[in-house]
Amino acid sequence: MKKELTWEIAEQFLKNSNSVDLPEFVTISDAAAESLGKLKGWLHLNGLTSLSDAAAESLGKREYALYLNGLTSLSDAAAEVGFCGSWWISEASTKKSAFFWSLYSLNGSIGRNDRNMSDGLSVRCLRD
Repeated sequence: MKKELTWEIAEQFLKNSNSVDLPEFVTISDAAAESLGKLKGWLHLNGLTSLSDAAAESLGKREYALYLNGLTSLSDAAAEVGFCGSWWISEASTKKSAFFWSLYSLNGSIGRNDRNMSDGLSVRCLRD
C-alpha cells in the first residue's frame, strides 16, 4: 500500500521534525504540500514519485532547498517549478558518507556536498 503524506502528518512534522520520517512517503496531498511549503529549512521528500500541479506550486514557493530525488513523473506545469536534484558521485568522504552534486534549477547553482550514504540519492552511471 502506498503511503500518503497527509495534512495531519505534515502538521505533526512541523511540530516535531523527529516524529516523522518524510522520505518514507510515496504520495503527498495538496494540503500537506501547502503546509510544508511554509517550512523554513531543508525539506527531504525523496520518497515521492509524483506531484500534482497544486502540490508542486506550493512546494515551489519555498526559499530553502527541496529534495525530490524519487520523482518518476512530473506534469508539464509542475516541471516549471524550481527544484533541486542530487546525484551521488563515486568519491567517498568517510566510511559512511559520500559526496554528491546538487543542481538547483530555481537559481541555476551547482553544489558539491557530502551526506550519509543511507540517505538514498539517485545514482548516475556513466561508461568510459
